Amino acid sequence: MRAKFKVITPIHIGSGNQINRYDYVLFENVIGLIEKTKFNERIRKDKKLFNEFLKVSENLNDLVEFLEEEVLDDEINEIIEANEGILDKLEKNYSRAIEEFIKDKFLNTPIIPGSSIKGAIRTAILDYIVSKNPELKEIKNPINLEKKVFGDVKEDALKALFISDFKPINYEKRVISPLNRGKKDNPIPVLLEMIVSGEFEGEIRIEENLLKSSYSKYFKLDYEFIKLALEHFYESVLNYENKRFKANQIYYKKFMIKIGKHSGAGSKSISNRNIFIRQLKKNLPYQTSIWVDENNNPIGWGKLEFKEKIWDLC
Repeated sequence: MRAKFKVITPIHIGSGNQINRYDYVLFENVIGLIEKTKFNERIRKDKKLFNEFLKVSENLNDLVEFLEEEVLDDEINEIIEANEGILDKLEKNYSRAIEEFIKDKFLNTPIIPGSSIKGAIRTAILDYIVSKNPELKEIKNPINLEKKVFGDVKEDALKALFISDFKPINYEKRVISPLNRGKKDNPIPVLLEMIVSGEFEGEIRIEENLLKSSYSKYFKLDYEFIKLALEHFYESVLNYENKRFKANQIYYKKFMIKIGKHSGAGSKSISNRNIFIRQLKKNLPYQTSIWVDENNNPIGWGKLEFKEKIWDLC
């Protein structure tokens, strides 16, 4: 089945890499990533310029100033938007890095990993099953609970569920410094490359030949059950966030999910389960704060749209 993922609020799924100050130059309201191969090819042809580059390369401040002066417009391979406050932070502190969004290794474009979507579906299914089977609430150990519902690793009930990485149809990126909003606002010194709008397309497929070896006595895996579980869990998550936190109100639409960094423990934990709050060093029934962008939008919300079935053409 073809599926589309639509970004509702800013999302960050990290690649594990950082964008450092020597990887880009600053323009008015934007960050320009340097196409280093092209830049290096040009300066190597200019002996004086290349020697100057070698001289400044050992000192970050000198190197940044050199790049800001010498990089040409056609040596910029990507533009990322950022507000004035972010640009000021980058201008004043050269050691601050930007956490990079995960990208396709070949196309160098952002992707929504299939594993992120499958993890969201898995949490929703687990929450739905526990809500319909009260005896499962007595299992306190989360590993034992998952094993009870989904089975052993080799026979996992979601082994038959294949989800591809979702590739972009269109998207807009921006560098954001998120704010942790609870009883007190807690800004953190981190900069994230985030997808703030856009649509991504991929495939969600149930492998019929694997269903027999990935059975759960609690549910039959099919597309309608997945939709049912998603709606049950994430509508509840969103309603709780809207009621508890002073962030912009988001209205539920089928089939919303919450993914990525700073999407909150509440979207990754089933109902009626305590969450360990690191700052307070104790367990509580739900998260005590929410991550928002500079416009007070809660981070991490997107929406799945299920399209036509993919037919076997063989």
